[in-house]
Amino acid sequence: MYGGDELNCTATPRESWEKWAAAYTGSLVYLTVVASPEQDEYAYMSPKTLNNTVLRFIEEKPNYGGLIIWDAYYDNKTGYSTLLENFSAN
Repeated sequence: MYGGDELNCTATPRESWEKWAAAYTGSLVYLTVVASPEQDEYAYMSPKTLNNTVLRFIEEKPNYGGLIIWDAYYDNKTGYSTLLENFSAN
């Protein structure tokens, strides 16, 4: 999650989300994740970890707009969105 120096990633994804949500209370905030560690090994979060840590916290927030998976090539290659749907269904 990026948006200027004061909003760059923090120690945890939850802390980062809290900063974004507080900074843009009147807007919907979308969470973008990379679909493969090949894209960015430091930004990558497995679908299971994403579901069990970040999404469970932010999905109920009033300005959560949704999830963006970057990008379609790697999503198709890894099946990231399908895996995420499987974890979300449980």
